Amino acid sequence: RYVYMQLRVAGRGRPFALHVDVLAADRSAVRLSFATCFAAARRCGSVVQLPANALAGTAGTWIVLALDLPALLRAHAPDLPAGRCALRGFTLSGNLSFARAFTSDEVHSPLRLPP
Repeated sequence: RYVYMQLRVAGRGRPFALHVDVLAADRSAVRLSFATCFAAARRCGSVVQLPANALAGTAGTWIVLALDLPALLRAHAPDLPAGRCALRGFTLSGNLSFARAFTSDEVHSPLRLPP
């Protein structure tokens, strides 16, 4: 249900994109694209474009990004069943550094993340 990623934006003002590929409950593929070039959330076919300007403000700092996949699908692709979904993969642009990722059925607080 949840995907946790440890990321760092390379520098302030640098564009970046993070693409998360998800299989919805009906096995249809959806791409969640988080990028600084998007001004507002919108859906184009099987791609949900989400602005990532809040992440741009964390440039140079390692953060843990937590994504609730079913909630994102319910909010931005309501015609798809969002019960159980699966992470297919993710792609990062060159302006993002990546340390690790994990999935969990439980929500974790920033202070109690698994090692």
